[in-house]
Amino acid sequence: FNIDKLNNINEKYIRQQINSLLLSRLAEYGIADLTAGEIALIKRGGYQTLNEVANCIASIRQLPSYDPSLLIFKKSDKDKTKTGLSLAREKLENQKDWDPERLQQVLQSIPTEHSLTNGDVFWPIRVALSGAEKSPSPAELLFALGKNESLARINQAVASIEKL
Repeated sequence: FNIDKLNNINEKYIRQQINSLLLSRLAEYGIADLTAGEIALIKRGGYQTLNEVANCIASIRQLPSYDPSLLIFKKSDKDKTKTGLSLAREKLENQKDWDPERLQQVLQSIPTEHSLTNGDVFWPIRVALSGAEKSPSPAELLFALGKNESLARINQAVASIEKL
C-alpha cells in the first residue's frame, strides 16, 4: 500500500471533482457556501486531503493577524511598501472586472508604472490578505476574498504600516 500514490490520486480527485458530494463533505469540516474564488483555489490543486482544503479555506476566511513589519519585503522599506499598498488599493477600488487574470494584470502594472519592484507590491498584498509569507498568489487571494473584503484588509494594512 503506497500512501503517496493514494494522496496523489486524492489530490487529482479533489481538483477535478468540485461537485455536490465534495461540497457536502467540506460542510462536514464547517466549510459551506464556497465562493467562485474559493472553488478556483481548490481547482488549482495542491491539496491532498479534504482536511487540507478545509484548513486553507478556513484560514482565508479568518481575518489575518500579523506583525505589521511582515508587510515590508526584505529588499524594500516602509515608504515603498506603503506606496505599493496605496497604489494597489486605488487601482483595485476602480476595478470592475474581479477575475484573477485581470487582477494579476492590475497588480503587475503598478511596479512598472511607478518605479517600484514586485516585492513592493505583491509581498505586502499577500501578507495583507492572508497574514502569511506563503499562500496562494495575491490575485488568487483577491478573487477568493472578493472586492469588499480584499479592500478592507488592504486598508487595514495601510493603517498598520503607518503606525510603524
